[in-house]
Amino acid sequence: MPPIEFKLLRSLLARPGKVFRREELVAAAWPEHAAATDVRGVDVHIARLRKRPGASVGS
Repeated sequence: MPPIEFKLLRSLLARPGKVFRREELVAAAWPEHAAATDVRGVDVHIARLRKRPGASVGS
């Protein structure tokens, strides 16, 4: 699993049931570049997590 996806997954698992804004996930995955990171990029990584076998992220 790529490090960015691992950071996103760790953040999601730390707060089950919480609805995250994209900006929150960007800050969790790219803390040093959060202000300059495109928030829509989170969608790509979440989609990849959802495709993993046994995944239930956001489903």
